Amino acid sequence: MQAPPGAHRHIAVLALLLSAVLGAWLTLLTPALDDASVAWLGNARDWSPRYIVHGHAAPLLPAALASLQSLTGLPLEVLGRLFTATLYAVFCLAFLHCLGKWDDDSLPLRLGLALVLLHPALTEPLGRISAEPGFWACLCLAMASLRNYLQRPGWAPALQTVVLLLAGSLFNPMALWLTAFAPVPATLLAPRRQRLS
Repeated sequence: MQAPPGAHRHIAVLALLLSAVLGAWLTLLTPALDDASVAWLGNARDWSPRYIVHGHAAPLLPAALASLQSLTGLPLEVLGRLFTATLYAVFCLAFLHCLGKWDDDSLPLRLGLALVLLHPALTEPLGRISAEPGFWACLCLAMASLRNYLQRPGWAPALQTVVLLLAGSLFNPMALWLTAFAPVPATLLAPRRQRLS
């Protein structure tokens, strides 16, 4: 059953509102930062372009925090929590977008929204400073592009999938492994006559 017009938009708005409320609540519950969050702040405080040259893992978060602090003058801890909450909101939308590619009914979207907002493993980064929601968002968008490729194999969705996985490597180097192995299931699952030559 297809969702009525506008249903996806309402669910997306609800996802943004609930993720913001959840992020604020978990921030109040965990005012102290863990060791990983302190390490992220240290990387942001000492950020330099040489980190990219020397292959620093997940360079986007410290680079973004350092840039935002130079622009706004806000404390790094505040920026880190806001940036993590923003990444989590983007992840919620990306997850719903990916789920909508596989099932256009509004009920699975609502259940998916409940999952990302209630599952402890998915909400845990909101209590600290983390790049993981950005990695998850890129992974969900890559899965949606892979779904497009399976429906209509072509260079555009294939390239988009690889680009999204490479973008995910800026948050988590594990995405590089997924980039290397993504063509294998895509080639096996795509219709034989429509595979890329």
